[in-house]
Amino acid sequence: MSTDPPPAEGERVLLVDDSQAISRLLRARCQELAGVESEMAGSLAETKALLASGARRFFVAVVDLNLPDSREGEAIDLVRAHDIPVIVLTAHYDEAIRARMLTKEVVDYLLKSSLHEIDHVATLVRRIHRNRDVKVLVVDDSGSFRAYLVRLLELHRLQVIEAANGREALAVMQSDPGVDLVITDYNMPEMDGLALIGALRQRHPRSELAIIGLSEHGTQALSARLLKNGANDCIAKPFLVEEFYCRVIQNIEQIELVRTIRDSAVRDYLTGL
Repeated sequence: MSTDPPPAEGERVLLVDDSQAISRLLRARCQELAGVESEMAGSLAETKALLASGARRFFVAVVDLNLPDSREGEAIDLVRAHDIPVIVLTAHYDEAIRARMLTKEVVDYLLKSSLHEIDHVATLVRRIHRNRDVKVLVVDDSGSFRAYLVRLLELHRLQVIEAANGREALAVMQSDPGVDLVITDYNMPEMDGLALIGALRQRHPRSELAIIGLSEHGTQALSARLLKNGANDCIAKPFLVEEFYCRVIQNIEQIELVRTIRDSAVRDYLTGL
């Protein structure tokens, strides 16, 4: 009988692919690039068995679109039913399939045609693993659109806080200084996005807090004003989900990079002091 301790909750990757070569390569790259262990399944039936033995140990799953017993994405639906974020892998890109996958609320839809793409998957796994320590404040007076943004961010395992306008957002920032990213709409009552960004920049420089402004499609002048007033980035609505995720990830990683550089400048490499 094994005496190894059970895996910690939410610390493993579920790899679902009928190609043993792809699964082994993914497992190796996830270990090297993300520092996380993986478990492999080669079919829908094996996936069911692994999930039945304890789904909560998986923080993300990488699932092949086509399996011998899952030709219509049944394995993706099964994993999503356990509230596990899914990165979909496929050998071929197809616009119709991409659109169908996004309706399933997956993290991303990626090719597995080269080592570069495999490394992209492993890098995304690392990002999702780190996201659990990242706080994002979403500011929008539209409850429905705010809920939409929150859902997108939670799919990437980010910690999300909400505010309905600029004044609420400032109160949140005052009580929770650990926020890493603010995503704010422009058109809001009491205090709009432009005023909010200006107020935030008086207390938080770009190197410590990332801000993404949201503007209506076609208002380039407003986007420029948001950027000049202190936003790190600006996204026009409506946006593609993939673009939204790319902008969010880039801004989070920019803040993390600055923190790493600053820490290296004041910490001894050998002793950590």
